[in-house]
Parts: sequence; C-alpha cells; structure tokens
Amino acid sequence: MSAVETASARIKETFPDIKPGAWHEKTNRVVHHSDEFPELAADLEGLFGPDWPTQLDLVGYNGTVNPEMILPAVLKRRTPVAVSWLSTPGLVAVSLAMGVALKSINDIWSWIIMGLGSGSLAAGMLRLHLVAAERLGLRGRDGARGLRGCCSAARSGSL
Repeated sequence: MSAVETASARIKETFPDIKPGAWHEKTNRVVHHSDEFPELAADLEGLFGPDWPTQLDLVGYNGTVNPEMILPAVLKRRTPVAVSWLSTPGLVAVSLAMGVALKSINDIWSWIIMGLGSGSLAAGMLRLHLVAAERLGLRGRDGARGLRGCCSAARSGSL
C-alpha cells in the first residue's frame, strides 16, 4: 500500500462516516487541529515526514492524489508569495470578466491552455501567410513585401 492509500485509509478510520464532499473539510480540520487527533497526526507524520500538513492536501478520498489540488499546491509551494497572490485572483477576475464559469482547477487549466493554443495558432498562421506572400513575390505600390505588400496589392488591384 502506498503512503497516499495508507493515509486515506487511516483518515477514513478516524472519520468512519466521511463522504467525498466533506473530505477537504475533514483533512483541513486534522491539519489545523492536530492536537485533537494526536494518533492520526503521528501516523501521517510517519508516512509523509514533518511536512505532512502540506502533503495531506494532495491526498484524495479514493486513496489517490487529488488532481484538482496539484495546481494550488504548486502555486502555494513553488511560486513567490507576491506572484501567487496576483496570479490566482487575476485568473478568477479575468474569467469572470469574460463570462467564463469556472467550476474546478481543470476548467481554469483548460481555459489557460486554450488561450495559449489560440495565440500560438494565430502567430503560426500569420508567419505562414507572410512566408507565402514572400515566396509569391507580392509587393505593394511602395515596394513593401509580405503582409503589407499583399494588402497594398489587393487594394490597388494588381494581384
């Protein structure tokens, strides 16, 4: 049994009536009130080491790593405080301004990837267009090559 599976089973022993929806609430209670659960805290420290409170965030109800907690954990542990304070509310504010309803970290991640992909696609298409215009030798009235030349040539009717 892995450390994550063991931790999940041990938490379920401590809270036998726990439901998946209350998992995060109960694990937060264990982290912030470990004096109420000394045996569980000792077991978790034995599994994860002295950094067990931050590791417990990643433990999911089913005994696996909770994928929705990976991005917040990385932001919390690996980014400077000022950057994480600006990035998280910034992402939420932009999504609300754009009318995007975010229900999970996966929604935020797919929204970011979609924006990056769209930007890369647009830049790639523009580059291909400029290369094609250059190879066709399209020039405008002012001798400009590339996109500006294509636009000038199209307006003047010399295409």
